[in-house]
Amino acid sequence: MICEPKRILIVDDEESLTWSIAKNLQKQYKDYEVYPMNSGEGAIKILKRLSFNLVISDIQMPGIDGLVILDYVKKHSPNVPVIIMTSLDKSEIKDLAKKNSATYYFEKPFEMGEFKKTINEALGIAKIQIKEEIQNLTLKEFINRKYKKKFSGLVNVKNSYNSGVLHFQSGEIIHAMAGDLVGELALLNVLSWEKVIIEIKPTKKPIKKTIHYGWKLLVKDELLTAQ
Repeated sequence: MICEPKRILIVDDEESLTWSIAKNLQKQYKDYEVYPMNSGEGAIKILKRLSFNLVISDIQMPGIDGLVILDYVKKHSPNVPVIIMTSLDKSEIKDLAKKNSATYYFEKPFEMGEFKKTINEALGIAKIQIKEEIQNLTLKEFINRKYKKKFSGLVNVKNSYNSGVLHFQSGEIIHAMAGDLVGELALLNVLSWEKVIIEIKPTKKPIKKTIHYGWKLLVKDELLTAQ
């Protein structure tokens, strides 16, 4: 099973409201990384780079609005729940939320206790669906995703008999260890394992580069072409 960091994205052009919601959620949802954004453009950029367990977005924003964000999430991560917020009591927005799976409508201003009930419900749905999605990934598919999302961090890989480490930098694997093996040999060894358990540890600490000959060339036929 692959365990990624759990994240909540909050998008609203009202900076004070975004900050207030983020601070409130950080106190209760300590297992989640909370990302506040004040523009739709910034939200789309981070959605392309990171995966989220929940997206909370205002509808009315200059430029890219909440409906565009909702459409993007449902196209690229259909299992991720979205809570859309608005001060407008519009039936068409409520109908839109009903038509999209795992989509919730919340009218501003709202009481935080009621809002958290909806968040709890949404995260419960997300937990089940994302778990099923992760269990269907192979290690090569997982690495391919991290390559496309330009992930940076450490990934611990284990099976019944072995353990190893892969270090990503902007999506590419620059360091690998598996037992006594280091570099390209370690990477190829890890790729041959089945039924692995993966733990992700984002980090900005520099690490010695042990893969020098281009990991993409080593595994291009079976890794970066994975669907």
